[in-house]
Amino acid sequence: MRIPNDIRKAVVFLGHKGPSKDDAFIPIGTGFFLMHEYETYLVTARHIAEQIGDDPYHIRLNHTDGRALNCYCDPLEFAQQGARWSFHEDPNVDVAVMPFRFYIERAGADFLILQSSLAPDRGTQAVECGDFCYVIGLFGLHPGKDRMMPVIHTGHIAMMSDPNERIPTQDWRNKKV
Repeated sequence: MRIPNDIRKAVVFLGHKGPSKDDAFIPIGTGFFLMHEYETYLVTARHIAEQIGDDPYHIRLNHTDGRALNCYCDPLEFAQQGARWSFHEDPNVDVAVMPFRFYIERAGADFLILQSSLAPDRGTQAVECGDFCYVIGLFGLHPGKDRMMPVIHTGHIAMMSDPNERIPTQDWRNKKV
């Protein structure tokens, strides 16, 4: 099954950029925007949100003219407006969600917000090892210099986390978490 090429517009890169225009963007992870019940959310991995913590970061998207667009984000400022990272009560669930009430389309961003209402209904069928999947995100060796370059990986779910044995990850500072 082929997925639309535009789906790559749903991905954003989260990372750090220096104050100078010439400073390189250093991605630390990916995220996406999700519309649920008329509210927009920024969704990423829990381990990425925990690495960011209260430190400022950038969201990288592509501009409608094709070049990269780096949007500065300050979690402390967001918190003053009621937007904080929320995590699942199970620490093994590697998902973080934050209300995102800022209008990045005004900056000329070319992006796609996923709609929760359009998600396929799996009923009671669980996602399990062996299920086919698509993963759209960051190719660490080439995130894109002048524009964001997300890749589409296809494959099957190879492993599911066990509640007694968390899958280790590595943060952008090369620390195992």
